[in-house]
Amino acid sequence: MQGTELAYEWPSCNIPGFDYRTFYDHWTCPRVLMQVADYGHCHILDSELQEICSLICVSDLTLDLGAYHDYIQGLAVAFMNAYVGGFMTHLDYVIDPAKIPITLLEHEYDVVC
Repeated sequence: MQGTELAYEWPSCNIPGFDYRTFYDHWTCPRVLMQVADYGHCHILDSELQEICSLICVSDLTLDLGAYHDYIQGLAVAFMNAYVGGFMTHLDYVIDPAKIPITLLEHEYDVVC
């Protein structure tokens, strides 16, 4: 689950009870929670859609989208390599905060729930 620092800024686009933390609390193991600093959910979109999203939700249009998109892609690849390809060492890039290139406000990794 990925949360963002801007997730609860007003106007909040999170529906109460359906935010990333709620889903994380109900997820089965293994599970990883990362709350990313500075970025919001609008930032996962391409720049044109981000501009539209920022009209409704809090978004900083000056942030580096390329770095954030690379981070998101890296998370997906690490999980796929680990759980589909069996390369469990690739999870190091998800569970070791020192190897995560984006500033995190919160990070949790549960192997046993």
